[in-house]
Amino acid sequence: EVFGAIAAGAEGSVLEAIAAEAERSPNAAAIALDRVAAIRDEISRAAVIGLMRHPAPRVRERAAALAGRSGGVDLAKTLVPLLEDREGHVRARAAEAIGLLRADPAAPALEALLRDPYPDVREAALAALRGLKGYQVDATRVLEHAMSPAARATALRASDLRRVPEALLMA
Repeated sequence: EVFGAIAAGAEGSVLEAIAAEAERSPNAAAIALDRVAAIRDEISRAAVIGLMRHPAPRVRERAAALAGRSGGVDLAKTLVPLLEDREGHVRARAAEAIGLLRADPAAPALEALLRDPYPDVREAALAALRGLKGYQVDATRVLEHAMSPAARATALRASDLRRVPEALLMA
């Protein structure tokens, strides 16, 4: 029934059904979220925003990915808190989504993820920051907070070494 509605372009109904199912079966809801290409109406947006607050990490992760595929400033704002989620996969998907949405105001939160303990989170944040046209990573600040060799390497890759030549020495 859900996938028939997807084919008919009724995302609002689909996402309401997925949200209802998420309470009983978070894994099924996560799989169903992957099948939705994008959302266009307000009912769908509200459902996705609600699913980004779901207790199950897989549901939050997949809802963040759907938000990134769909676009919209309102969705970008709701993704920013997920950058501090306790689950690395959720942080990574939120960073990727923000990168797709080109959400410049999220740049400082993305920059903080460059020192995340998980490599996929650091890579997602780095890719998202590279997609933001008007933002320059503060190499000094990022390197000062990078505690691991991997975080320092990511900070170097995010930095414009022409502007901060001493970054290599700091690393």
